[in-house]
Amino acid sequence: VDEACDLVAGCEDAELVGWTFHRRMVIRSDGGLFYAAAADGVIAFDAFARAGHVIGQARAISARADALLRLERYEEGFPLLIEATLMLEAIDELDVEVMNVTFVISEAYAAVAAYEDSIALAERGLALAERLDDRAEVLWGRYRLADVLIESADAIATSEPDRARSVYERTCAILDAIDPVAEAASEAGLRSLLDMLRGIALMGCGRPADAVGTLLRARQLSGRLDQSPLENGRLERGLGRAYAAMGDPTLARDHFDEAVEAFAHTESHVELADALRERSKVIEVVGDFSDALD
Repeated sequence: VDEACDLVAGCEDAELVGWTFHRRMVIRSDGGLFYAAAADGVIAFDAFARAGHVIGQARAISARADALLRLERYEEGFPLLIEATLMLEAIDELDVEVMNVTFVISEAYAAVAAYEDSIALAERGLALAERLDDRAEVLWGRYRLADVLIESADAIATSEPDRARSVYERTCAILDAIDPVAEAASEAGLRSLLDMLRGIALMGCGRPADAVGTLLRARQLSGRLDQSPLENGRLERGLGRAYAAMGDPTLARDHFDEAVEAFAHTESHVELADALRERSKVIEVVGDFSDALD
């Protein structure tokens, strides 16, 4: 993708430039490289503006807002998020790119813990996918809605455990409703991500043993792929939580170590801090207090 961006940088086809840099922005953002993703967002937006491509502009500005908000650069990210939302409201088309914009804006709202707005947008995106009657897009839509629901449940798991559990249960129901034939025919990367979310949701429902089996299946799949450090970190953290709940702090520590290592290769300081905190808890149970202070 870097080579492609270098090739099109001076190209007169502004729309081609926009989509090429947008693609790299998505890859970088998925990998937790939010500073670089935000920079690509500027180039993509400017190119789409030159091309008069409104949906492209909305995609670029919403993804840039998401990256900036995840870096906690709220003064820059919030205005872009509002602008992206207004752009989306002005688009009245049934189009796969409109659906994608909807999901990206949903993710940006989740980045600032505006979960009601985030979930509503993810539900809207899934409804668009179903209207498009594209099985692959419906699968991705269910993944994205489940992802936002889990993020919202994780945020209240300590303060409102009963409410969080109901959200985890809803997530399990959404994932259980997936057509198994369509999932089996989908790409391995998506199957791994769906199993990761299933495992995290099962853990939230108080079923750590089931969660371990599902997460290990996701890990096996992801081991054959080039998954991003961000997703690998979430998967390992999920396994750490499940083993800790099953009373095996040694195995839990091993997976939290892997999670910390993965998140350290991203710019997601919130995820890294969370993994370090949970790792310290199990290290104290094991009894190696010196390591817990590192």
